[in-house]
Amino acid sequence: MEYFLKDCAKRHMRNQPEIAPELMDFFKAYDWPGNVRQLRNAIENMLVMGHRERLTKDDLPRSLSGNPSIPTKPVNPDSLILNELEREAILSALERSYGNRTHAAHTLGISVRTLQRKLKQWGWNSRRANGCDTPNALNR
Repeated sequence: MEYFLKDCAKRHMRNQPEIAPELMDFFKAYDWPGNVRQLRNAIENMLVMGHRERLTKDDLPRSLSGNPSIPTKPVNPDSLILNELEREAILSALERSYGNRTHAAHTLGISVRTLQRKLKQWGWNSRRANGCDTPNALNR
C-alpha cells in the first residue's frame, strides 16, 4: 500500500498523505476481488480526489461502498438520474484534476475519448467552450 501511495503521489505531483489506522485496517480486511489493480486504483482515486494530509475511510471511492464495513447513505431513486450522476462525477473529477482530462479520465476509470465524447455532448468540447476555462460553466 505504501508503494502505491508513494508512486501515485509522485505521478500526480502531490504530497504523500498518511493513512489513518482505521483505513489501514479496512484495506487489510477487504476482500479485494480486483486484486492488486483494484487496490492501486482505490489508493490513486483517494489521492487525486482528496485534498487532505491524512486519508481516512471517508475518502474511500464509492466503488468500495458495497462493502458491509462502510456505512452507506440512503439514496432516493426519484431524485437521481443516471445522467446527472455521471455528469457530476465527471465534473468533480475535472475540477479535482484542475482540468486535466487525462487525469480525470484515469481517476474515473474511463478512456480520455469517452470523457471527450461526454463533454462534447454537453457542449463543452474545447478548453474555452462558451468562453470559459473550467467545467463549472457546465452547471447551467
